[in-house]
Amino acid sequence: PEGNDVREIDKAIERAKYNKKPTLIEVKTVIGRGSQHEGKSIIHGKPLTKEDIANLRKNLNIHTNTLEITENAVKYISVNDLKENYNSSQNVGHTLALPEKLLLLLERPVFTPVMEGQALVTAGNIQKVIMLKGVDDNFLEQSNILDALYGDAEPILHLDVLEYCIPGLTLCNQLGLPLYFDQPLQVYAPKRGERVNMANPKASFNVNELQASGLVFNVHQAKYDAEYILCSLGFAQRLFEQEGRASALEVKLTPNGSRKEIETILGNDFHIQDRYEQQEDVFRIMQVEKLISYAFLCFILLVACLNIIGSLNMLIIEKRDNIKTLIALGSTSSQIRRIFMSEGLMIIFGGAITGMILGVVLCLLQQHFGFISMGQSEGSFIIDAYPVVVHATDLIIILITVLLLGTTSVLFATRKTFL
Repeated sequence: PEGNDVREIDKAIERAKYNKKPTLIEVKTVIGRGSQHEGKSIIHGKPLTKEDIANLRKNLNIHTNTLEITENAVKYISVNDLKENYNSSQNVGHTLALPEKLLLLLERPVFTPVMEGQALVTAGNIQKVIMLKGVDDNFLEQSNILDALYGDAEPILHLDVLEYCIPGLTLCNQLGLPLYFDQPLQVYAPKRGERVNMANPKASFNVNELQASGLVFNVHQAKYDAEYILCSLGFAQRLFEQEGRASALEVKLTPNGSRKEIETILGNDFHIQDRYEQQEDVFRIMQVEKLISYAFLCFILLVACLNIIGSLNMLIIEKRDNIKTLIALGSTSSQIRRIFMSEGLMIIFGGAITGMILGVVLCLLQQHFGFISMGQSEGSFIIDAYPVVVHATDLIIILITVLLLGTTSVLFATRKTFL
């Protein structure tokens, strides 16, 4: 690559990272480029005068201040360097000048601006509304997307004048696209602030093309695999007419980082979402399923309590002669009631403790050995065995529910007097 073209060098390095063979990158440069001594060896030892420097800045089209950190430099600068220069970083772009305290919470000194929005794609005669997510070049470093990519191509989203895309596996199948499709995808997005021209509807849309990258992603979630296409940040910004802007800034926190700390640092000027809030609909469905399961278990427990009530009543009838003997010996009604209550509570406590122990053991066995599989869906998810996890709060809630319903049933069964 050309030694003065930073983007070309960056692309060459990225391609080399994903090449299994050793790679030699040849960089061609010209010494003293832009100065009056360009291409001459004298530039090695002769310092430039102030006039030479002014001409050099003019030739290289540099219009920044004498000491300034540009937006591109901020993306790659280390946390320690940024700490030292934070007080003098007022010239850094607004969206990229993150506070020093926030940088300390990041797992990596990398943050990815993204541009996300709905668009229409056409592949032959097939049309589909999708979510187009434009990501920065450091997205591969920031996320774990490499583990979800399928294909033997290099993960590059743009090269020279070409723009590439990485669609979801399910979406690729819905559009009838092979891994390497010959005809580019046509991507449409409505122009901002314009009404649809009914005489020529196509004129009301921004249209651009995406080439096949030879890669698809599969994260085993229909929301993403069937709806999302990854592209470069610049492509999405141009398509949505949002040049220089981002819809979100994705960061990865250290294990000790928390959302509350970010809210304290950034204040109320930003809308912050963690992983659970970004997939709120999925986790809400999981909570509803959990509540429904709890309701069914409570219903089963009520049926079991009816059996306990019936058993205690049968026991009272069976021990009628013994009850008369106890009354003759001077026992009161409450004393006799406590005898049957004690037996009923022993059944409740014993069943609750035994059931919880067996349940925890079965859950641990499922976690380690996966006896219960996903059935016909096996192989369609990240894991093949049905996932289970044991929470202490769930055990406490179950124990309280069993004891509460069980105790109520025992009190109901022994409510009558024995005198």
